[in-house]
Amino acid sequence: MSQDFQALENKITYFFSMFPETKNNDRLLMLKVWESEGLHLIEPQQKLFLHSVSSPELIRRLRQRIQQTAREQGNTTYLPSAEVAQERERKEAWMRGLFATKPKEATPL
Repeated sequence: MSQDFQALENKITYFFSMFPETKNNDRLLMLKVWESEGLHLIEPQQKLFLHSVSSPELIRRLRQRIQQTAREQGNTTYLPSAEVAQERERKEAWMRGLFATKPKEATPL
């Protein structure tokens, strides 16, 4: 999985270099990454994604908040299956460990 992470990090730095506007626009960066991975949206779909639809990050965060609130209230209606919850915990631990390491030296702005 860390090879996938490194490959994605390399893609992102490449897009920052080749398409400077991706440094300021997460949605455009997502489109570039997804296109490089084989997801090709037609122009009207790209415009919708860039300007109209809810962001994937917001959807994920709201899903997370709804499920956390449900868990705290003992409501199992909105909770994921045990298998999915376990996989999310595993990925979260992996990501925390990955980002706990010191990043490469950044060039000062």
